[in-house]
Amino acid sequence: VGHLCTRHDRKPFIRNTTSLDPEIAAYLEDERQLKLKQEEEYHASLRLDAEREEKRRLERIEMARMEEEAKKKREEWKSEKLNYADMLGRAAERAQVAAAGSDLCRVRIQFRNGTTSERQFLAESDVSMLWKWAAVELDEEAYREITLVSQYPRKVLTESCNAGQSFRDCGLFPRIKLMEK
Repeated sequence: VGHLCTRHDRKPFIRNTTSLDPEIAAYLEDERQLKLKQEEEYHASLRLDAEREEKRRLERIEMARMEEEAKKKREEWKSEKLNYADMLGRAAERAQVAAAGSDLCRVRIQFRNGTTSERQFLAESDVSMLWKWAAVELDEEAYREITLVSQYPRKVLTESCNAGQSFRDCGLFPRIKLMEK
């Protein structure tokens, strides 16, 4: 038996196992099965590693896409704020021209960060100008919904609910003090 074991060590496998003792043949078969099992486990671990690496790669791609999307939104918001500033400049010019009349609405807003800002609008102007003005005044990186509240008479103003109404229609004429909620 010893000479067969040393022969097996020298050669990777024995081709003709029919002439072997059944005990040695069973041992060799067990060795082959163990080697096959180890090889299957190795390939399975390689597949798992490849799947994990592919998952990480896809996550990195998704993160890069999300960062690019956020950057694009910030850029769009910046350009939109510039448009708001232009629009507000034109509205201020119209308010200056109408200053002789009594059709001006004076609005004062106190923001959450503690700053206060005051401005005049034409009474017939769209109240959505308030949120454009607030966006320019706050100068934030991203758009966020702003809710404005007056103390007396109690009014809660949101851009989505009050869009299309004039300052006069909303009861903000002739003067109102609002706070950011």
